[in-house]
Amino acid sequence: MAVLLTSLGTGMKTPLTYIDAQHYVQHNQRIGKGLQGFKHYLKEWPRNAFVRIVRLMEDGDFVFAHVEYHFEIVMIGFSVFRFEHDRIVEHWDNLQISSAGDNIRPANARSVNITEHQRTVENKQLAKCTVEDVLVKKGDNTVCSRYFNEQAKFQHYSCAWIQDQKTPPAIEYNKIHRVLGEGNFALVVSEGRQSDCEAAFYDLFRIENGKIAEHWNTTEEIVAMGAS
Repeated sequence: MAVLLTSLGTGMKTPLTYIDAQHYVQHNQRIGKGLQGFKHYLKEWPRNAFVRIVRLMEDGDFVFAHVEYHFEIVMIGFSVFRFEHDRIVEHWDNLQISSAGDNIRPANARSVNITEHQRTVENKQLAKCTVEDVLVKKGDNTVCSRYFNEQAKFQHYSCAWIQDQKTPPAIEYNKIHRVLGEGNFALVVSEGRQSDCEAAFYDLFRIENGKIAEHWNTTEEIVAMGAS
């Protein structure tokens, strides 16, 4: 999968052979259906655009990456691939324009190294409960302290806005769709609303000693079926 992502924009054809042309399902509604739709999408890539993979993780049949897309602007996000018989059969992604506050690059080795493989199941459950209790149910400080390390690094929000009852949050989490993880990293895929639009939320957590130590997320509007 890493080869496929980093080949985008290079004109390389070989990585496309990793895709199962008969069964491939593209969940990004801005990209056409199947392998042909993906090929058409690649033709529209601007020259000199490239992809940098910051983190790459695996969970059973799924491989998921934390990536930077370098166009005329920089976009950050996640790509998720599902494999069958070593071929890609499904793809999801969630991207947003990088802003001044975004920093997905590793600050140190702990920020990227995958450890605690024996705790993958427990860490996935912790990430799931964090999103359920803190973001879906909008828990208070007591709930936050249960999950977060005091030195946890937040990217786009903290527990403070959850407690601001005077102004309803612009982001509303409604449902968790999938939790993927490897070792001390867990990715929670959810849906909800942002500014009165349906949106998909991807939250990546780095877990250390049973608590959230670092967090990244992206939000992307869900395109209605039939929309261009």
